[in-house]
Amino acid sequence: MNEGVFYRIFVRRQAKVTVLKNLPKCCGVALIYLGINFAFVMLQLMIENQFETEIYSSSEITISVLPILIILLELFVMSPVTLGLLEFFMRLSDGKPVSVGDIFLWFGEGKRYIKSVLINFQFSFLVFAFTFLGLILPVAASVTFSYMGNTAALYVLVPIMFIIMAFVAARLLTYLPGLFFLAEDMEKKPWKCLMESRKMFKKRKWDLFLMVFGFLGWFFLVVLFGSVGSQMAFASYGYNVPVEITSIPLNVTVGAAIAAYLASALLLLFVIPYWVTSVAYYIRGVQNPGLFHNPAAEFYAKRKEDVNGSQDKNSDAGNDGEK
Repeated sequence: MNEGVFYRIFVRRQAKVTVLKNLPKCCGVALIYLGINFAFVMLQLMIENQFETEIYSSSEITISVLPILIILLELFVMSPVTLGLLEFFMRLSDGKPVSVGDIFLWFGEGKRYIKSVLINFQFSFLVFAFTFLGLILPVAASVTFSYMGNTAALYVLVPIMFIIMAFVAARLLTYLPGLFFLAEDMEKKPWKCLMESRKMFKKRKWDLFLMVFGFLGWFFLVVLFGSVGSQMAFASYGYNVPVEITSIPLNVTVGAAIAAYLASALLLLFVIPYWVTSVAYYIRGVQNPGLFHNPAAEFYAKRKEDVNGSQDKNSDAGNDGEK
């Protein structure tokens, strides 16, 4: 183990204690966030159902535009909600008073609202750009090898793709704290926050990567709970998914989506506050190394002193022997 591992464990422990002390407020904020997000999932399901319905064939152009409109609407609604969520947990990590209504703070002022939309658009563009650039060469190579019939090379290419994806994700995550920076200080410019974040975490990208992806186990449980909920809903309607995934009525799909959300929300109401607060504490610790009581730093500092002290003693003993 190294100092980074100790510190991440310490940060997560601090975050868990903070969330549990403010559990009703944390769950309330997470519930609002999940509820708004769920509304957009329902809208997308409705639109997908319209695409598959022949009744709407006369308005084909209108329907084809609807997914784009929903994406834009989601950007304009979820951006301020996301910044409000981050501000709530940044203030919570600072020990400042918070309320559930803080999640709507970024709707209240035009300047705030525009910046929230702008930084989410910029971050989304970075996600797309890094993902595209990181995968275009491996995907092109895999298609080429498949076309040439050289399937054996794919066994080597797949691990390489995962390695590239890890490097891309680690580099991309250096921009993530920029969202927290803007949530902390609305006077900053969105793009400047992202660049400041990249500069600050450039040499810490792997530590931040391990910090963020250290919650994969929790999110795997969330997915598992949601999958079980949806499977139970489909089974209650008499559908055996994924064998009979085609031509499922809208009411069955909606019922399965609601069941999945309700099942996963049992964990997400805790996991979201736990994860975001942990990242907020981690960012605070990087910004101000002496801000938190860090047992890992003390442990390594003491060990260094002990090692130096023993070396000095051995050196003095050697000098006395020579005399």
